[in-house]
Amino acid sequence: MNSDRPSCSSRARSTSSGSVSRQISNQNGEVTISFAYRTADAAGFDNLGLYDGDGSDFGAVVGTDNGEWIYYESSAPTQSGVAVSSDTWYLVRVAIDLNADTYSIYVDGTAIATGINLNNAANVGEMGQLELTGNGVG
Repeated sequence: MNSDRPSCSSRARSTSSGSVSRQISNQNGEVTISFAYRTADAAGFDNLGLYDGDGSDFGAVVGTDNGEWIYYESSAPTQSGVAVSSDTWYLVRVAIDLNADTYSIYVDGTAIATGINLNNAANVGEMGQLELTGNGVG
């Protein structure tokens, strides 16, 4: 990990739906977010949104729905075709290039989608907030 970049650790665990958000220092250029992920219900909807500095516009979203990994491009969910299982831990990495307005998603080291256009690219110049939303969050 690059020592000039901040890191944060949060743990969300619940049996209800809801959301947890975390402000981070504004990041620009190339930003990588890594996290461990597990869902109790792979058929349900969960996602991690990466927002601009004031939290008003989301740029990148990765999650699960209907038993697959999903991501958002042009503000719409896209099924990746890669299966996700309930009660299994995954290491997820989201690599964001704010200069190129794209992001890529890796699960357990394997790319599931690359070169995805950032949502709201005209408004997202930096990343400053993480928000986890869905079933089992709260």
